[in-house]
Amino acid sequence: MAVDLISFPKTIQQLKGGWEAAGSPRKLWARFEDFFSSHGLELWVESDPPPGFAVSFVVPPDDRPRQLDGFSYRIPDVPDAPQRYPHRNGTHCPARTVDGQDVMIRVVSIGSDGTNQREALLRLATGTIASAVGNPCVPVLRWLVFEDIHFAVQPFLSFIGLSQQFIFETLDNLLEVLRHMLEALQFCHDRRVAHLDVFYENWLVNLYGAPLLDDQPQQGSEKPEPTALRTIPHFKIYLNDFECAACFDPGSDPETHLLSGMPILNYGRSIPREMRLGLPYNPFPHWALHPVPVDIWHLAGIIQQTQGFKRVPDSFREFVRRMRSYYADERPTAAEALADLAALRSQYDAVDLSASLYD
Repeated sequence: MAVDLISFPKTIQQLKGGWEAAGSPRKLWARFEDFFSSHGLELWVESDPPPGFAVSFVVPPDDRPRQLDGFSYRIPDVPDAPQRYPHRNGTHCPARTVDGQDVMIRVVSIGSDGTNQREALLRLATGTIASAVGNPCVPVLRWLVFEDIHFAVQPFLSFIGLSQQFIFETLDNLLEVLRHMLEALQFCHDRRVAHLDVFYENWLVNLYGAPLLDDQPQQGSEKPEPTALRTIPHFKIYLNDFECAACFDPGSDPETHLLSGMPILNYGRSIPREMRLGLPYNPFPHWALHPVPVDIWHLAGIIQQTQGFKRVPDSFREFVRRMRSYYADERPTAAEALADLAALRSQYDAVDLSASLYD
């Protein structure tokens, strides 16, 4: 199967913005249409953006309603709206199976670039481990390889970040979501994988159908209200995008578990002290054997920026502050944070837990 790869980006970083010369991310993926079709996958097609949006959009390739896949569920009480995806990143593209199920195809590695992400997904999200109870990682349904490019086919979950699409309506709601997020980090850390990019857009949920909230409409347009979590049954959080991940062999010498500086070029994230210093640091301290510093610090930053955080009790604010400590050795591990969170929650009565966090 002849595919022009000469003009295709050679690294994941280049791929993120490499679509600009092609005109859109979808046009960059056009060269793989026949390849994916041979595997029963039809890429979504380009569409005009809805009023007020300037970003490129793609829509399903046919008019069939989306079929149940066991991963994603339509938000109840939300009127049906046209399915469309804001396609701004060349690393992934939605597709539809012959059975009418929607998936997300992600370029995981190109040659030797991205092998860390591939290792993380093989360790956390491929095969029997993907179906393990409590596994929070977006599973890989299958791998496809074209020459030196590895693609992961994954469920099509929410396409914008947890904190943008869904509000934390009560303290109880926030504590419950934070518990799931900490459990996700512990799952990864127990398998010696540090995510290193724990930001809101990498927490996806198993729901779709909410109004588009990830782009600012043009002046004069109104954004719809976000959705309250507590009104949605079977809500599940997934951890996504292991591009920055660091993986260590569980049986390796802890002395070799050293990182330094930024995980990738053009990291573009807020960074904790140990990253900023540029000196080697061990994400698996001997006293904890968990990648404490960065992931916990980033997660605390998400919570501090959550709408309604100003309304939480001082005791919870202090708990999050410790997770965000300037010094890595003062932060709890994910396991320790889970225990502390459970103890903290037991101190709140029903009135505290039901207190509104949303204006």
